[in-house]
Amino acid sequence: MVTRNEWYERVNASWPETIPVPTHWQAVNAVRRLWRWGMNDVWRGPVRVVSGKRYTWERRGTLLVNPNRPGSEGGGWKALIHDLSHLMWRKANPEGVRPHEKGHAKLELRMIEEVLKRGWLSSEPAPDQKEAPKPTKRDVQSKRYDRIKARIEAWEAKERRVKNAIKKLRLQASYYERQLAS
Repeated sequence: MVTRNEWYERVNASWPETIPVPTHWQAVNAVRRLWRWGMNDVWRGPVRVVSGKRYTWERRGTLLVNPNRPGSEGGGWKALIHDLSHLMWRKANPEGVRPHEKGHAKLELRMIEEVLKRGWLSSEPAPDQKEAPKPTKRDVQSKRYDRIKARIEAWEAKERRVKNAIKKLRLQASYYERQLAS
């Protein structure tokens, strides 16, 4: 049987030697994706980046993310994943289980493996993080024009539905007028 301390030794051994500090964008993106991956649900509340000694935690419905909290975990990705795993463990087990039991260590280990598998620790930005070229004024105007055309079509469809609904209601009203007249 594997003890709790052995599980945490596995957790600490799973990290590579050098770990970069995530940017604010990387931290928020990682927390949102790991929440969806681990909790099978999307975080629906606001997410705010904090700094200093503040933990990555939820307060009053807002998820506070600290990309580089100093502490015993070494800060950066280690502290981010450790704090988030505690939050997810607590949300998944609201009946008051201990915060550092085997199940939490297993969750944290799975989260570390997911971070490594997705390549978030590599120094090169992921394809979805690379900056897109700045759109020209013509591109912006074209997109706005397309959105306006789509909105016009949607309102015209609503107008047709309203006309048909009124037509049906007038037919029903005339039916009841005839019934009441006789």
